[in-house]
Amino acid sequence: MAPVGPLLLGCLLAQIVKADELNVTQYDGPTECEDSDRVKEGDQLGMHYTGTIDASSKTGKPGQKFDSSRDRGDVFSTQIGVGQVIQGWDKGLINLC
Repeated sequence: MAPVGPLLLGCLLAQIVKADELNVTQYDGPTECEDSDRVKEGDQLGMHYTGTIDASSKTGKPGQKFDSSRDRGDVFSTQIGVGQVIQGWDKGLINLC
């Protein structure tokens, strides 16, 4: 499925620190856009991602890749903000360009 809207997500780190606190760091991709182009709850998005073990993890080797859509050559497509993906993505992608 093709991505909807102008979102090109290069690299995003979304981490839930507490139940009500979310830290998001965007490493790549557009950071300024019209409000109408920002990601909204319910948008269908297509993106590449690479999952790595976080340095604070008690298991696994920090920095080790455990999954990547790029390795499969396939864009990951999902609806955002409706519980189809991890909470960090569902909340962390909202309002990005």
